[in-house]
Amino acid sequence: MSDLERWWPWVWGVAKRVARKHPRWTRGELASWGYDGLRSGLRCYREQDGWPLSRYLGYRVSGAMADGMRQTRWQLLPESACRVDSIAVQDRDDLHFHELVQFAQPRYRELLILYYRDGWTLKMLAKERNLSEARVCQLLQEARAEIKEKIASGDSRGE
Repeated sequence: MSDLERWWPWVWGVAKRVARKHPRWTRGELASWGYDGLRSGLRCYREQDGWPLSRYLGYRVSGAMADGMRQTRWQLLPESACRVDSIAVQDRDDLHFHELVQFAQPRYRELLILYYRDGWTLKMLAKERNLSEARVCQLLQEARAEIKEKIASGDSRGE
């Protein structure tokens, strides 16, 4: 039995747990992303790094699933009404990503576009902006809160 075959049932278990938290994606979709993480994890694992294989694969598999969910969300942009991280757009399902971004201040817009549309990680954004990852996360949270507030108040100017 190969390592892939031995670890595959475990990937399905991780996919099952993740699917409970994120019902938008099927267990099969999550497992396929997890399989990619499993393959790369088995290929890159080095025992001398001090991590047990199970812990290392846990990060690789769950990370691959998270990346897959985020990338898939934005591949559907032209046809679907996308929301920035579960923004409640009461009776406004017609809003697309580019329209939602216009509700944010200009200083937030590039961050939103790079993170949500282009798939940049917090680490990449932090390095680009010379900020900590925690600060980038705070800025994204501020931008989402601002968008929610402007939509709730009926502000359609976007400035």
